[in-house]
Amino acid sequence: MINKEAPAIKYSDFLINQTPPPMEKDKEYVKFYLKHIEYCKSGVTVGGIYLSGWLYWHINFFKLTIDTFDDYGNIVPRIQNLSFRDNEFLLDYSLNKAYDDKRRLPLMIFGTRRFAKSVFLASRIAYKSFIFQNSHSVIVGASSNDINNITKYIDEFLSAKPDCFSDLRKVGNWSKTSSDIEIAYSKLEASKVARNEGRRKNPLTKHLFSDINTSESKLIFSRIAIRNLEHGQTKSKEEILAGITPTEVIFDECGKYSYKNQWLALQPAISTNLGVYRTIVLFVGTGGDVDMSKDAENYFLDADGSNFTRIDPTLYQKIVQDGMFPLEQKNTNTGLFVPRNMSLEGGEKKIIPFNDYVKKTYSKDDLEALEGFNIQVTDWKGTDEYFDNKLSTLKDDLEKVKQTMYYPSQPEDCFLVKGNNPFPAEQAKKTRVSLEENGLLGEYYTLSQGLDGTIYYNPTDLIPIKDFPFKGGSYDAPVVILEKPIFSEPSEIKYGTYIAGFDGYKINSSETTDSVGSFYIFKRSVGITGYRNQIVAHIASRPKDTNSFYRQCLLLLKAYNAELLPEFDTNLHNYLNNNNALGYMANCQSVVEMVVPKSVANTTCGLPSNTRTKAHYLELVKSYCWEEVEVGYDDDGSAITSLGIERIHDPMLLEEIENYRPNGNFDRIAAFGHALVWHDHLNIRGVQADEQKQFVQNKEAREILSNARNIRNTNSGKYRRRVRKR
Repeated sequence: MINKEAPAIKYSDFLINQTPPPMEKDKEYVKFYLKHIEYCKSGVTVGGIYLSGWLYWHINFFKLTIDTFDDYGNIVPRIQNLSFRDNEFLLDYSLNKAYDDKRRLPLMIFGTRRFAKSVFLASRIAYKSFIFQNSHSVIVGASSNDINNITKYIDEFLSAKPDCFSDLRKVGNWSKTSSDIEIAYSKLEASKVARNEGRRKNPLTKHLFSDINTSESKLIFSRIAIRNLEHGQTKSKEEILAGITPTEVIFDECGKYSYKNQWLALQPAISTNLGVYRTIVLFVGTGGDVDMSKDAENYFLDADGSNFTRIDPTLYQKIVQDGMFPLEQKNTNTGLFVPRNMSLEGGEKKIIPFNDYVKKTYSKDDLEALEGFNIQVTDWKGTDEYFDNKLSTLKDDLEKVKQTMYYPSQPEDCFLVKGNNPFPAEQAKKTRVSLEENGLLGEYYTLSQGLDGTIYYNPTDLIPIKDFPFKGGSYDAPVVILEKPIFSEPSEIKYGTYIAGFDGYKINSSETTDSVGSFYIFKRSVGITGYRNQIVAHIASRPKDTNSFYRQCLLLLKAYNAELLPEFDTNLHNYLNNNNALGYMANCQSVVEMVVPKSVANTTCGLPSNTRTKAHYLELVKSYCWEEVEVGYDDDGSAITSLGIERIHDPMLLEEIENYRPNGNFDRIAAFGHALVWHDHLNIRGVQADEQKQFVQNKEAREILSNARNIRNTNSGKYRRRVRKR
C-alpha cells in the first residue's frame, strides 16, 4: 500500500549505510532501531520515489548466505544484505498495485525459473514475523520439499538476523505441521545466551513486549504456520485453511495442486468488517511446475475474470525509463508475469543509478537523496540471445517445449506442458479454442432404430458434458456426429473402415466420482475427402440408466459397422450379449498376446486394465498427437503440415490431453487410446479399409486440396506419416 505520509529520507540514511549505536547506550540504541522498524511499516520516499515497507526491509534487514569472491579470487560464503534488483522493484510495484485496490485482491505471480522466488517469499514471511507483532503467517505448499525451499532461507535469516532482534528465537520444528512455529522471547534461553556469550539483554526487547515483566517464561511475538496440501490428493486437506485468522498467506508452487477449495475456505478468515481482505494473498508458481492443477492457469491468464490483481506491463513501462522493461506481453489480463529475461540463468545484471531506472523529473534535492543508490537491471538483448541460442542447440522438440516453459517469454508459455504431460498441451488448447470459436463441434443427436433395422439420427437439445473433471452425479449427454457413415446402409461399409474404443464406469451415478462413460468411432484412412484417421462420432455420458448409454454406443457400432475394443467391462459385455451384438467385439486376446505376453487375463470382456496396456495405448495416443501430417498444399504445390493433434475435433478430449497427468482419471483418453490400439493392430495384420486407394497426381486435384487444407473443417488431403521419435 502506497503511504502518502511516508517519510522522505536520503539513501545515505538507510540502515545499511548507518552505524548503530552500541547496545550499552539503551536510549540511543532503541531510538535508532525503532526508527528503522517504523520505516518497515510506513515505507519511505527517496528522491520522490516510494519504496514500500517490505522493500525497505528487504534491502536493509534481510540477510542470507551469499557466495562471494575474496581478495584472492576464492569463492567464500558470506552473510550479507541482498542486492537491489529490478526483480524486487517489479515485485514491489505489483504488491503496491494489489494494496491500492480497495478490496485488496489476491496477487498471482508466475514466470521463469530462478527469479529468486523462494528468497522473495522467505523475505515476506520474515518481514511479517519480525515487524508486525501478533502476526500469523501461513505458508501453503504442495509438498515438504517445496516448503523446505522457503523455510531454509528463513532459517538462514534467523542465524544472521539484525542485532536488534537478538532476543527473538524460533520455537518449534518446521516438520511438525500440526503446530505453529513461534517467533518468541524465551527468558530462560535469553539468560543462557547472556551467560555464555557475556552479553546483556537487548534493550529493544522490553519495547517489543509491554508485558515483559510477567511470570510467563515465554513471550510470543508472532507465529508461522505450515500447511502441506500433498499435491491436493488428500480429501482431508480441502478444508485445511478453515478456522485460522492469518495476516499473511502464501500459496507456493500453486500450479502443483488444486487450491480452489482451500481458497474458498480461506476467504472468510481474511475478511474484515472494513469490507476488505486483511492481507494480500500471494499465489506464486514457476513455468513447468503445473503437475496437478489447471486452477493456476485459469486464474493467472484471466486476472479480471478471476477477481485477482491484474498487472498490466504497459502500465509498469510508464514508470521506468524507456527500454528498461521492453516486454511485449500479448495477454495483459494476467497477474504478475516474470519473463525469462529476469532469471538468474540469463547471466549478470548491469548496475546503474536508481534514477536512471525510474522515469521522473528529478530536482537537485532528489538527485542528492538518491546519491549512491544503485539498482541491478536486466540485459534484455543479451538474455534473449542467450535463451534463443540455448533453444537452437536442442534437437528434440519436446525438450524445446520444456525449455520454453521453464524460461517463458510469454505468460502462456508457463503452461505448455502440464508437469509430466507427454502430449502437446499448448497445441491441444489452441485446437480446442479454435473449434469452439468456429463452432466446429459437430451435430448433437440421440440415435434410435426402427423395426426394419434403420438407424435414425434424432436432433436433440441435450448438450455434451463441458466440465473437466466431471462434477459427479447423473448426466444425459447426446451423441456427437462429426461425419456420418460413408454409406447409409451399414452392410456396404467394408470391414476395417470404422473401429471403436470404449471406457466405462462402475456405478450408475455418484456425487463424488469424476468418471464418465466414453465412446469413440474412429474412421481409418479411406479415400481422399472427408475425415481420415480421425474420430467421426463420440459420446461421453453418465445417465441414470446405464443401459441407455450402452444403447447409444451399440447403435453407433451398427450405424458405422464398427469393431469395438473396450477396456475390460463386464456390464457392457453383458449388454451386448443380451442384444445378440457380441459380434461387434474385437478379439482382445490377439492384442493381449502382443502387449502382455503370457498373460492369463480374461479378455472376453475387453482389454485388461493394467500398467502394460495403459502404457501401450498412451504411447499410441502420444504418437498420434505428435505425428506430422500433410493437410494440404500451398500455391506452389508444396505440402503443408501440422501436428496430428489438430485432427481431434472433440474439445473435451483435447482438454483431457491438455491437462493430463500420471495417475489421474482420463476417461476420454482411455477410450480413444483403445480405438488406436485396435487401429494399430489391424495395421500390423495388414487389414486395410479401402483397397481401391485414390492418389492425387494432377494439378487440378492439388488445387482442390489446397482450398480445403483447413483440417478443422474437412481434413482434406492425403496424410502421410512422418512420426517424430519422442
